[in-house]
Amino acid sequence: MPSLRTLPAALVALLMAAPSVIAEPVTIQLKNGDTIHAEQVPEESDDSITVVIHPQLGRLEISSDAIKPKEEPPAWSSTVVAGVIAVGEDGDDSMTLSMNTSSTYRKDADKLVMKGGMNYKTSRDK
Repeated sequence: MPSLRTLPAALVALLMAAPSVIAEPVTIQLKNGDTIHAEQVPEESDDSITVVIHPQLGRLEISSDAIKPKEEPPAWSSTVVAGVIAVGEDGDDSMTLSMNTSSTYRKDADKLVMKGGMNYKTSRDK
């Protein structure tokens, strides 16, 4: 019968000899709207199944078909800003027109920005 002094040493040796599983904290969004906050076990996961350890539910195997795909932001984004100011009828005529555009392409490490602008002004004094 082992003595109480050797029991902690035996437990430490057993824990050190056991294979360690490295878990990564993840948030998984399911297609049904549920969200799972758990630790993923990459060694047991593959393309068809994701294995996680949940604090309350324990070990879960989630089919890739049940996981909502991550939405990537669109590569292109654009803006157009325009303005017009006009005065007439006894205001000595005036006109101002301004237009600015911007388009940005961003994908991975690539980035392209295009900007353009136009200003127009006229005025007639009596």
